[in-house]
Amino acid sequence: MAKVKKGVEYYDYENQRSIPYECPRNSLPDRHYCKFHDSDYAQTNPDDVMKSFYTLVDEAVQNTKSLFCIGFYLPREVNLTNKEFKDRVYFSGSVNLSNHLFIMIISKKIEPIDNVL
Repeated sequence: MAKVKKGVEYYDYENQRSIPYECPRNSLPDRHYCKFHDSDYAQTNPDDVMKSFYTLVDEAVQNTKSLFCIGFYLPREVNLTNKEFKDRVYFSGSVNLSNHLFIMIISKKIEPIDNVL
């Protein structure tokens, strides 16, 4: 299981409390973090990170499950305007490394997008 910086939490609006976040993904070989939590990897492998990110998004939409992108480093513009989420979506503490837009149309159960840098 990959690490996340200590003290990373997200606010669970359904249960109305802060919850420590633990990344469920495997660490990259010879690293402490997964591809989404390793800023160096995200900057040097933007195509891989964004392809994997949109795969996570598609799985969440198709399977009506929550999408947890807590503390992700996303190297390119994020555009979710054509996605209809039916469950919770969290981007707390996520960083857009490209300084491009983070575009999202709010639908049914999307939680407020706070702390996106």
